[in-house]
Amino acid sequence: MWCQMRRLRSDDFMRYALAPIAVLSAAALLFASITPAYACQCEFVPLEERVEGSEIVALGEVLSLTVTVVGDYDPPLTMSSGAVVSVERYLKGSGASTITVDESSPLTSCTYFSLRSLDQRHLLFLRADDGRLVTHSCSGNIRLTGAYIDENAANADLEEVEAILGFAQPAGVPPTGGAGVGGEGSYYPIALVALGLALQVGGAFAIVGSRPRR
Repeated sequence: MWCQMRRLRSDDFMRYALAPIAVLSAAALLFASITPAYACQCEFVPLEERVEGSEIVALGEVLSLTVTVVGDYDPPLTMSSGAVVSVERYLKGSGASTITVDESSPLTSCTYFSLRSLDQRHLLFLRADDGRLVTHSCSGNIRLTGAYIDENAANADLEEVEAILGFAQPAGVPPTGGAGVGGEGSYYPIALVALGLALQVGGAFAIVGSRPRR
């Protein structure tokens, strides 16, 4: 009788001990099935594909952030809805020297801009959407300065993007189509023509001046 009671108590103990483990396992499975719907999972995209998939590639500094209140919570839950960027130069496309970039993802975990973005330089890969410039954390943007950044690696990425595109267009200046650095290549043929004309005119005056007077 004592042995039977002891066995029953042992079975009860095992049942009660295993119950929390079963609950935790079920919770883990449930969380794993829900997570992909809410978490932002980005696949690695090579720099060349990021450039090809963007209408605008810009190098600039984040001046300010815009935020949006999400839901009805206390305290309120906010998410980044965009940023104002001072453009240092355009590597692809052209535009104003100061632009507004909106977040294109509705998920808080997929927004790119944060407090760490402020006053830091970024290489931004942007798309046009109904007259807006948009981006998100999976666009492949690169923060070049600030905390927790490997600046050597970030600048190496910037140099690779510059090599892919070949020409960096200054902000606020429309493309000239020139091949020279800084967009001055288109002025070289004009300068050569002007120099040739000057030499021809100067030579003509020299010939006239060298003739003996009668």
